[in-house]
Amino acid sequence: DVDTLFVADDTHAWGDFSEKSDTVKIHDEKQKESVDLSDIAAVHTHLNGGRVYFMPKEKLPQSNTKVNAIYKSGS
Repeated sequence: DVDTLFVADDTHAWGDFSEKSDTVKIHDEKQKESVDLSDIAAVHTHLNGGRVYFMPKEKLPQSNTKVNAIYKSGS
């Protein structure tokens, strides 16, 4: 489980997520069926008791990514 999620507030991570098969497919650019995977990650983190922070990409702990996570110990 994710304890803390840091999300770049000025970018998107487009792709498909299937909760049924627990799979993710990342798209290079938005497609008709694309969803913003960072939004899905943020919602799931929040619903499972984690903290979510949206910030400029250059302020992320790893600024070469769009999303950073700290996992709960023991996960």
